[in-house]
Amino acid sequence: MIYLLYGEEQFLVKEEYLRILAKHPNYSKEILQDVSASQIVEMVSMPSLFYPQRIIVLDEFDFEKSSDLLVDCLSNIPEGVIVIIKNPLEMDKRSKLYKMINSKGEVHEFKTIPEWEEDKAVSFVKKMFLRFGKKISDEDARFLVEGVGRNLSLLYSEIEKIATYLGGYELVARNDIEALMTRSGWDLFTFLNAVFAKDSSLSFVTLDRLFKDNEEPISLLSFLSSQYRTLFKTKLLASMGHELSQIASLLKASPYYIKRLYNYSKRFEIEELKNGLQRMYDADLKIKSGYSGRVELSLLLASLW
Repeated sequence: MIYLLYGEEQFLVKEEYLRILAKHPNYSKEILQDVSASQIVEMVSMPSLFYPQRIIVLDEFDFEKSSDLLVDCLSNIPEGVIVIIKNPLEMDKRSKLYKMINSKGEVHEFKTIPEWEEDKAVSFVKKMFLRFGKKISDEDARFLVEGVGRNLSLLYSEIEKIATYLGGYELVARNDIEALMTRSGWDLFTFLNAVFAKDSSLSFVTLDRLFKDNEEPISLLSFLSSQYRTLFKTKLLASMGHELSQIASLLKASPYYIKRLYNYSKRFEIEELKNGLQRMYDADLKIKSGYSGRVELSLLLASLW
């Protein structure tokens, strides 16, 4: 089987790609980049003793490198082999390769939602919030689309950020959107991801930008400590043998968010997270006692890693 995935809307390209992979969990995956047509033919045709069931991903394959030999090979893919061509370069719908895939495989083109089909973007917003266990009205979903645009990747980033901020609250309100909508790409979520990724450089850059946007240090600390506490609980429960679905249920959080936190938690030791929470508690006391919030937050960041 062969798939061709491409288009302006990369969020949907990724979703379809992950859907195909999920359908074949026992297949090995090989990602090929910057390879010749002859190398692809060799990889597809050559049987594997260890992995008879394989998914071969051609990422950003240049259609101009196509040849009759490659077209013949991909039109007769061996049983147990799946080929995915993702985001090809110089793609020509008149080429033999495209026509063959369109005839024998599946072609998925994902275009940007046009302005006159804004309702599709609104439906997307509502559907994605449901993934996180949240509800949003049509009116507020449209408000988010009008503010962010119809690019689904950007919309999803905003949805994820708002859902995380809401925690256990189910309903998305207009004031939540207004408070968190991205400003020039520098926001609370960028800051949080940088801290969790132990990216000290980006953490300080985003913190400085948030200060320039007049974010209150005590509010930033409250948001950071709340999410850091969830990161700690995720790490602790996982170390006790709990499955991610159980952790999500216990913490009353989205399974998608818990999975992302679990991946971040691999960068930390449990004791390291406990110490970080204690430092946040100390910083909170100092700020409330009159110490400079900006100084204390900066010192806190420097002490976390």
